[in-house]
Amino acid sequence: MKQFESITELKRFLTVPYVEEIAVQSLRLTEIEPLMLNIRFSRCLFLGCSMSDDLLHHLLPGNFIFPLLDVPFNTYP
Repeated sequence: MKQFESITELKRFLTVPYVEEIAVQSLRLTEIEPLMLNIRFSRCLFLGCSMSDDLLHHLLPGNFIFPLLDVPFNTYP
């Protein structure tokens, strides 16, 4: 599973219409939301990423989304 911890790296990767089995951690996905809404994702993992409701609903089917929790420590180190 390919992992992404920078928005620049993820944006460079998202040049295909279908993405499968990637892991994205602690990124503000609102920065690349228009791009992501045009891509189909499957079996991808999103840990502690911030995203709009539109993007959340786009990603919910077939992916694993663990929200950013409001706690005083990093939940996904």
